[in-house]
Amino acid sequence: VILRSVHVSLERFAFILLLTPIFWTLSGSFEQLETLDPERLQWPTVFVAILARNKAHSLPYTLGYLERLDYPKSRMALWIQSDHNIDNTSAVIQEWLDGVGHLYHHVDFYHQDSPNYFPDEEGANHWSAIRLRHVIKLRQQTLEYAKKRWADFMFSIDADNLVSNPRTLKLLIAQNRPIIAPMLESSTAYSNFWCGMTEKGYYMRTEEYMPILERKRKGVYPVPMVHSTFLVDLRREGAKQLSYDSPPDDYVGPEDDIIQFAWGARHAGMEMFIMNTEEFGYFPSALDENMIHEEETLKFKQILLDHMSRDTAEGYVFDPLVPSPHISRENKTATKMGFDEIYVINLKRRVERRKRMVHTLKEIGLEFKLTEAVDGLTLNASVLKKMGVTVLPEYRDPWSDRSMTMGEIGCFLSHHKIWEEMVEKDLDWVLVFEDDIKFEPFFKRRMYKMLNEIEEIRLDWDLIYIGRKKVVPEQRPGLGYVGRKRLKLEGEHWVMGSTTMIHVTYSYWTLGYMINQRGARKLLDVKPITKMIPVDEFLPMMFDDHPDNKYKYAFEPRDLKAYSAEPLMIYPTHYTGEANYITDTDTGSSPIVSDLDKPEKTDRPLPAMGRTEGLPTPDGEPSSHRGEL
Repeated sequence: VILRSVHVSLERFAFILLLTPIFWTLSGSFEQLETLDPERLQWPTVFVAILARNKAHSLPYTLGYLERLDYPKSRMALWIQSDHNIDNTSAVIQEWLDGVGHLYHHVDFYHQDSPNYFPDEEGANHWSAIRLRHVIKLRQQTLEYAKKRWADFMFSIDADNLVSNPRTLKLLIAQNRPIIAPMLESSTAYSNFWCGMTEKGYYMRTEEYMPILERKRKGVYPVPMVHSTFLVDLRREGAKQLSYDSPPDDYVGPEDDIIQFAWGARHAGMEMFIMNTEEFGYFPSALDENMIHEEETLKFKQILLDHMSRDTAEGYVFDPLVPSPHISRENKTATKMGFDEIYVINLKRRVERRKRMVHTLKEIGLEFKLTEAVDGLTLNASVLKKMGVTVLPEYRDPWSDRSMTMGEIGCFLSHHKIWEEMVEKDLDWVLVFEDDIKFEPFFKRRMYKMLNEIEEIRLDWDLIYIGRKKVVPEQRPGLGYVGRKRLKLEGEHWVMGSTTMIHVTYSYWTLGYMINQRGARKLLDVKPITKMIPVDEFLPMMFDDHPDNKYKYAFEPRDLKAYSAEPLMIYPTHYTGEANYITDTDTGSSPIVSDLDKPEKTDRPLPAMGRTEGLPTPDGEPSSHRGEL
């Protein structure tokens, strides 16, 4: 009896040993996967499926991030289908496969570029009935082929999705879920999952969606729908029932690939999950069916512009999205859009901002000139006196009841330098950007539309904002006027005959504007550096819409003809209070004291001068009894 018990125990032990690798790969943690020894147990096989139509603009990035996934390519097979293209999608894919295809276990690439359109579609983004059935058929073929190749997983990726986190595949596999998607981000509240679905398979709003999207809740959550990019575990019994083209008998929803698949997955017991524990990547928000191909391309380009830099614990770091090195890129033609010059104001020490702006403007296709900003940290009273700079004695900041800061003076001088250069070089008109901005979608197209309108309606103008803070003046007791955020136009009305410009009122910020020769002369003629106020207070003063009358005597005439783009075309990269918000005009900095300003023959440390202390006033005396350092 004892021997028989031992024999049975040994059999059970041997059986457990045989099952251990299977159980381990199904339930193992990411750390276990990371330490997996390929000689003992190979990585699961992954079948990558991509359908691509008219995606030559996005494929260099989609394929680039696919090739950079931290997963052995020898355990990955590629299945790529492309047809009905009006661009060179097939050529882009073939070029990429020529460079990296040999690294993968197996590659299937099918393409047929003619005809370019389906018989019943009205444009490249129109989901006609014939096109939809065609896509459903292709996705079903993909699923069946993945099963026939005995793949462990199928990883489906849309051709304009950027899975930029190299650990994505390993992280998804480690979760041991039937179907799981990495949460992708867009510029809107659109993502690649739903939290609610109606009885007929349509999207339904839920309270759970936004907290997951905004990562206020982090984890892996069951959801009724994932799409665009997701991983399917084909080893599970329920995977045999998965289908795109044969929904369950009780299905009463629309003919749609992702909805039919999600409905069938639920009936097969293949629950769907979304994972948002990390940043996994990006994809475009939903495309309008009436959008032409050029607009789709520009919309994708906006993803590149929006993610040129990222917030980190070390600061706002330049970290652009990178295309595959195996796909050649056409050289972009840069233009000044008719301006004599496009200026970008940048502080020499703000290297990350400069990198981002240079890369951004090249991506947009603008020819520009970097102009070094005047750094408030290098200014002090004696330097300003030599430059002839004096601050308007009556000026007090309405928020903090102080005079100008050195940073605000440096900012004014940076813009002033451009106005002077315009007059010296007799430039007719220029475009000015500060370096802490982000561009709205279709920037160039919108600029050209506004420029055409200016010519068509013969607008008499001097300065036009393209980025600003819309505010409504509000007097604070005992202080001056402050601007509260303008929620509507509130007094700003449209320019007659224009759909792009409004008559501007009191505003903050000088993020970006266009100015002509006459406008520059008007600003310089009042000799503003001899009675300086912040530049974003000076401009409203000059178009005679500043709420504080006590400053107006110093600026005559106030006849600047100013307008604003509507809607605005640029905005700040960060707002006050946000992580990595940096200002070079606030009171937080102190001027650097040069050796020329230090008393001779002393080793005693000098007291730091506040940014508003020691500033020259029109009578030539310092505004503080402490005098110069």
